Amino acid sequence: FHKVPAKELTESFGGFQAVADTLGWDRLRDRDVFCLVPGDGVQPRTGVIFAYRTSWKVWSVDPELRPPPPDTEPVRNLRSVPGKIEDLDDVDCAGGIGVVVAVHG
Repeated sequence: FHKVPAKELTESFGGFQAVADTLGWDRLRDRDVFCLVPGDGVQPRTGVIFAYRTSWKVWSVDPELRPPPPDTEPVRNLRSVPGKIEDLDDVDCAGGIGVVVAVHG
């Protein structure tokens, strides 16, 4: 998107590495996994990392989430939801994971 603080990227990549180390790299290719990233911020950095590096269906949820600039390509497997996690509809999936990197506010 635009200027990205190194601290936030480090947190997001650290979260990804922890999940990959815990679940194993083969599990990252499982298309039946739903990944929920609550509190992802105004830009879905953690969600984007998981969407690009896995085959999972990824939802980034944050009340402060802003839409991407108009000239930005959509990210495969990523759904950005501006709102609260408790307002989400039920998701039909075989397995799921929640990734909470850092929630500020």
